This record gives sequence, C-alpha cells and structure tokens, in this order.
Amino acid sequence: MRTNNQAKSRVLSGHDKARSAKEAIRGPHHGSNWLAGYLLELIFLTENVFVFHAIAEAFQLSRAAVSGCLTVVAWGQIAFDAVFFMGLAEWLRSWILLPYLLGSWLLCLGLYVLSHSHEEPGLEANASVASSPAASETSQSPVADMVRNVTGNRVAVDTQEETGYFVVKAYEHLKVSVLDVATAILLLADFMLDIDVVLTKIEEIPNSYLAFSSSAMAAFLIPELFALSQDMLGCFPLLHYGIGVVLCFFGLQMLFAWAYEIQPLVACSVVVAILAGCVPGSCTL
Repeated sequence: MRTNNQAKSRVLSGHDKARSAKEAIRGPHHGSNWLAGYLLELIFLTENVFVFHAIAEAFQLSRAAVSGCLTVVAWGQIAFDAVFFMGLAEWLRSWILLPYLLGSWLLCLGLYVLSHSHEEPGLEANASVASSPAASETSQSPVADMVRNVTGNRVAVDTQEETGYFVVKAYEHLKVSVLDVATAILLLADFMLDIDVVLTKIEEIPNSYLAFSSSAMAAFLIPELFALSQDMLGCFPLLHYGIGVVLCFFGLQMLFAWAYEIQPLVACSVVVAILAGCVPGSCTL
C-alpha cells in the first residue's frame, strides 16, 4: 500500500515540478510545450502498460521480476527515443506492413488475455513447481516452454536454476533465463509501440530537445504505472478482461487506421470507459 501511495504521489507531483522547472529555464511557452509532450507520452504509455501486462502474464512472471524487467525497459525506451528523434521513426513508419503486423500482434495478445483467467504468480507457486520432479523439464508458463522447445536447452525455465539474468549449469554450460527472454520481448514491444508517439510529438512539438526530454522523463514512470495497474487488478479482478478488450481495441485501431484515425485523447477516453465499466462488476463479486 505504501508503494502504491508513493507511485501515485510521484505521478501527480511530477507534472507541476516538471512544468515549473522548464518555465524557469526556457520560459512559459517552452514549458507548456514540454508539459504537453509529457502528458502525451503518459497517454501512450497506458497502451504500453496493457501490452506489458499481457507479456508478463504469458510468462507468468512475479511482481519483483516484472519490476526488474521494466527498469531495463525504461532505460531502453530512452535510448529508443534518442534514435527515433534522429530520423529512424519516420523511416520505420514508411513501412506499409508495419501497422498491420503490430495491430495483428496486439489483437492476438488481447484474445490471449481474454481466454486466460488472471492469476498473479507468487513465490509459493513457483516454489511448488520447482520442487516437483518435472520442474527441470517444464514450467508454469506455456510460452516459456515453447521458447525452450525452439531454442533447445539454451533457456532455463525452472526457477531453481535462475540466479539472475544469466544462469550457469553445474556442467559449466551457460544458459539464458526466462527473464532474459521476457525482457527482450518487452523491449521489442516497447520499440514498436514507441514509433507512433515519437511521430506524433514531432508533428506537435517543433523543438526536438523538448520532445525528447519529456519522453525520457515519462519513461521512468513505467514501473510505477505498472505497479499501480497491478494493485488495481488486485482490487478489481474484472479489469483483467478489460485489459484484453483494450488490447483488442488498440489492435483494431491499427488495422483500420487507413479508414479512420482516432485521436489520442479520444482513444484514452475509450480506454477509461472500458476499464471503468469493469469496476462495478468487480465490486459485486
């Protein structure tokens, strides 16, 4: 609960402090542009958080494991933004098939979330699986097992072998842990989802420094936003299905962007309406 309150205060107080600092350095006009870019980044980060939920659930990662992965993702996003604002985003956006591939992937993620019940993995569950005779051959996560089937014995899926981001077997054979695979997929998802927000900020904010610095500041809120959403899932279980619907909405939005483009604020309002509709149903359970 204390972590939840700290995360909330950090998100809410960051707006005023950031704007005051920028106004003092560059004037009110630049401060307003910076704050607009910061808020725009937060709106797009909500989409990323939903995708991160689906990936973490697919690998059945614990909260502590996800927190470490998202810290790496936050720094990775800052590096991505730096390269994107140098011109890579416009080049990637010229790929005609990119929105369709990304939209199809988001739609599949949403359907996966809707078809699976929400169970947050805990240390007790992981320990029980690790102590079973089949722990060295299988894991709780079907996705992790599929990765191991593809890569052979190069990925360790049982928690007893994990000592960090890399694991070493007794016979001195280097293996990669599931956390490494999950972090790589989270970074790839963040890379693909960050293209649209960078292009939007390039169109709205002419100063590249203001656009990049506001994105970098917002990136550090990724672990806190994910923690807040986890706490909300604990209080309102039906939000799990709301996340699935939101992911399907984002996927369909990308697939049919050629016909009708929804503004970011409108899309954010739709997301809030979907999630708010799940709260009353959760209270009656």
